[in-house]
Amino acid sequence: MARYELASGTTRRFWDITRDGASLTTRWGPVGSTGQASRKAFENAASAKKEHERLVAEKVEKGYSLVRSTRRASGAAKTKARSSKTTARPKRKSARTNRKLPREGAPALEAAPAPEAAPAPAPAAPVAPPPDVLFWGKSGSYTKTTPPGPQDESDRLLKVLGFEPLGDLLASALSGVAIRAYGLELGDTYGVLRLEGERRNFDFFAIFEQGASLLTTTRVRAPARAEKAFLISRPELAKDLGLLYTYHVREVVRLMRTDGAPRRALADLKSFAAALDELLVRQDLE
Repeated sequence: MARYELASGTTRRFWDITRDGASLTTRWGPVGSTGQASRKAFENAASAKKEHERLVAEKVEKGYSLVRSTRRASGAAKTKARSSKTTARPKRKSARTNRKLPREGAPALEAAPAPEAAPAPAPAAPVAPPPDVLFWGKSGSYTKTTPPGPQDESDRLLKVLGFEPLGDLLASALSGVAIRAYGLELGDTYGVLRLEGERRNFDFFAIFEQGASLLTTTRVRAPARAEKAFLISRPELAKDLGLLYTYHVREVVRLMRTDGAPRRALADLKSFAAALDELLVRQDLE
């Protein structure tokens, strides 16, 4: 396992990564906390190693510094250590050759009591299974998690617009980002609260029947490179989600003239994960 840390203002954050064969496990959060974890499986160890190197390079570029790294001893080293201990062990003399027979007429010696059996070792604590993956998509896995904290202010703001929280996710394609999903009953738009450390951003997105996608976000984003991947970036509306949603709805109506009707956004977490995966692939977002 390798641990990296980043000092940002008055806070300090950590990011751990462990490669175990063909899988990667990452954990992140404020220093001193357990943080959040994500596990991703690959087709082979080579692919996992390549992704490991890419993620580490990405974190170092953002300013993270390596503070600790642990490696497992190789099998050859372990074998050599065991071998040296075995050869260094002195030979024990046979108890039979040193046994003395009692003299004739001498009182018989009482047999020594048998040593008490050592208590059985306590059973090992069960290893927690990896978190269940809710959905596998083209961009990676989507894992359901517990909420990052108490009810968010966005829950109350969106309830006024008719949106309800669907649950919380970790997407392997978005390392270090916690996602809260929102759905609108019988609607065509999903809401996304993105938590990355102390940064908070909000998105509305819709997928159209003829393949177009629309993302309306409070993040500062460059236009998407893919054809029919439409983007509205309004960072100044981070505290006015009602007006942000108004801009989104206006653009949906405009796109319906050229790209058909938007798909129904089913108000459940798995449907949300599938739609978000399609959006990430089309918009090429991080």
